[in-house]
Amino acid sequence: MTMENTTMFCPFSGLKVANTITADGYIHYFIDREEKSYGVSIKADLNIDNLDYYHQYKHIFYGLWLNKKWPKSLEVIIEQEDDLKKIIGESNAPITPKQKIDHLFMAIFSKQSYEGERFTKVSFFNDQRPEFFYLKAYTEREYYMETLAEQGYLEIFDQAMGDYNFRITYKGLDYAIKMEEEGKFSKKCFVAMSFQTGMDDIRRSIKEAIAGNGFTPIIIDEQIYNSDQTINDAILANIKRSKFCVADFTHHRNGVYFEAGYALGRGLPVIYMVSKEDWSNTHFDTNHFPHVIYKDSEELKKKLAEAIQARILD
Repeated sequence: MTMENTTMFCPFSGLKVANTITADGYIHYFIDREEKSYGVSIKADLNIDNLDYYHQYKHIFYGLWLNKKWPKSLEVIIEQEDDLKKIIGESNAPITPKQKIDHLFMAIFSKQSYEGERFTKVSFFNDQRPEFFYLKAYTEREYYMETLAEQGYLEIFDQAMGDYNFRITYKGLDYAIKMEEEGKFSKKCFVAMSFQTGMDDIRRSIKEAIAGNGFTPIIIDEQIYNSDQTINDAILANIKRSKFCVADFTHHRNGVYFEAGYALGRGLPVIYMVSKEDWSNTHFDTNHFPHVIYKDSEELKKKLAEAIQARILD
């Protein structure tokens, strides 16, 4: 039964929304973007504006919305502070100073049409709010631009009346290429899975879902590595070069748990998967994470592609 209809500002997008407070004790509303509606339900007695965690990462929530990285589930339910932490934790948004400066630099690199192209600050940022780059303030953006120049990755010149020209240096170009080859900006995905007989269709669907979203799947038994390199060294090296990890816990191989844990420890997003018949056997250390649970290879392909689009794609 509906209790009250009113309007409010969404704490995540900043948009004015019509909300409904219902008898179940929740505030329900929708935020719309590009002909899509995203439902939000907030426990009525949870005052988000009073939470320190919300204020610490308010710019990240807004950045997720601006960058179309808001969780793509039909409805986001927020009952406690941990639900806010889950949104941030699964977002792959830049949080640390190193992550933020690299994100800003790669945003510039991605707009470069040719090496040495010059940009003006005003035309490049084009009135984009700092939250678009997951930053708290314009002064933070300027600080990171100046730091990139001090590190030799950008050249800034012709400063006048708050505007200036800038371009990526050769050193910066080399740094950007290295970042594209490994880590957060890599186009590689490490796949941890069982190599047991009968997994051919599953392997094929995993590879197709990853490749279909623009990434190269790395499965260790398909890789050629140096004769003086152990398979463990090859596994760790390939995880380091990957943007994210797909871990299929079907058959519960110890190696999959190790590889997923190593990837998670390095800060890589991990997409957890398991066959429906093996879900009940998953270990308590991992089964609290959201899993792609599939009944066959076709369902796996569809659900994994959706998970990559929701959690990994910028």
